[in-house]
Amino acid sequence: MLTTVESLFADEPAQAPSPAPFVPPAPPAAEAAELPVFLPAPAPPSPRARQGAGVGVLLAVAGTSVGYLFGGLRGAGAGLLLTGAARNTLRASRGWTDPDPTVRHEAGTSASLALFGTLVGGYLVYTVRAGTDE
Repeated sequence: MLTTVESLFADEPAQAPSPAPFVPPAPPAAEAAELPVFLPAPAPPSPRARQGAGVGVLLAVAGTSVGYLFGGLRGAGAGLLLTGAARNTLRASRGWTDPDPTVRHEAGTSASLALFGTLVGGYLVYTVRAGTDE
């Protein structure tokens, strides 16, 4: 008793066609003319900010490389996290006593990230030194 694929589906009703996808209406011509075509160009970063970012990248590469030499992949992760934690600690200490609440808020955020990076990086150093894989 061999059956074909067509005979298996002969008893099922045909599927209804799917509805057309929703297309939102275009805005009227008056509203479209008011929308700006180009956004203004962002202001270029200050040279001091670019220099700080460059130093941060170099320190991150150095920390990762030294960590890799001493502990493999876990050591590289620990080196990267501990370098970032040191940078965040420095940033937090600079803005901690500023009278501007926005700067103090950023300092608190940097301090929190520094604490997190120190804890996770310290745990990775512990696992490398202890020789565990967990």
